[in-house]
Amino acid sequence: MRSWAGWNSAYTVDEEGAILLPILGRTEVIDKTPGAVASRIADGLIEQLALSDLPAVTVSISERPPIMVLGLVRQSGPIEFREGMTVREALAMAGGVPLSSDVLNDPARARLNATALLEQHRMREDDLTARAARLRAVSTEAPSIDFPPMLDSTRGEAIKARELELFRLDADRRQRSLDLIKGRINLLTTEIDSLQQNAVSLQKQLELAGSRLESIGSLSERGLTVASRMLEAQRTYSTIEAQSLDVRGAILAARQDIARAEADRLEIVQGQTANALRQLQDTQAQLEQTRSQRRTQEQIVTLLNAAERPEVALDVALFDRGADTAVEAGFDRRVMPGDILQFSLAADVSGI
Repeated sequence: MRSWAGWNSAYTVDEEGAILLPILGRTEVIDKTPGAVASRIADGLIEQLALSDLPAVTVSISERPPIMVLGLVRQSGPIEFREGMTVREALAMAGGVPLSSDVLNDPARARLNATALLEQHRMREDDLTARAARLRAVSTEAPSIDFPPMLDSTRGEAIKARELELFRLDADRRQRSLDLIKGRINLLTTEIDSLQQNAVSLQKQLELAGSRLESIGSLSERGLTVASRMLEAQRTYSTIEAQSLDVRGAILAARQDIARAEADRLEIVQGQTANALRQLQDTQAQLEQTRSQRRTQEQIVTLLNAAERPEVALDVALFDRGADTAVEAGFDRRVMPGDILQFSLAADVSGI
């Protein structure tokens, strides 16, 4: 045996799956076992150098490209490839999902607490959603409530029934107030009609009393009547005039009461609408905050579930070495050197 100094101890496989050897030149090794590569090198040397004996060639894999693990893992980056490694094992070697050590020590309890908190957020979101629908109906004076879908359809029916009852009670209370104001306006209108008729009658009496007073005054100037008769006529005229002024004052007061009643009616209509709008704005702000909290809590529950059942809670995108397009991969799929694994929360986590 003779050692050839021109041969290195290590060769790097290029992107096309070949190595560059002395004498033999470029030699493809892709999809071949180390033994098959060794046999091919030996055969090539015999052919090129006309050797009488089969040269001893040993080939072994000294280093493989690492697996790149990215996304929802504790330690993203390259990990050492191991023969027969699966996606599940790659996730474990990357530290699993990014949870705190306290959670990992007791994942069942953490998941139970997180699920209970998520349920609270879901209940509050349904409550606020139904309340916002009722306030929107009140503010727009809609005849009914248009409820959006609820997160929990069963509990949502009870919530909608409660809001419908509040909507009905508010509408009844508002209608009773408007009916009272309407009755008040009708009474005042009737009173004004009666006072106006009385005012017309008093005006006629006043005109007659004025004519009588003028006649008696003419007779008094000529000495044809006594002074007491003149005084009585003046007293009668003044009495009727005072009554006429009282009636006109009562008509004015009644009209002012009607104006106040109309203002009260407007306040009930517009005031209820304005109050509903203010409450709707506050409810919408609370709803957005609760919805954000619920979504965050869903992700937390999903992460906790992923610690126990990653195949349910996580999606895996696998890029073969040199590929630009990812493929979906199961957790029991074997990976190859140079593969890239991208872990993310599953798009559909219902039932977690």
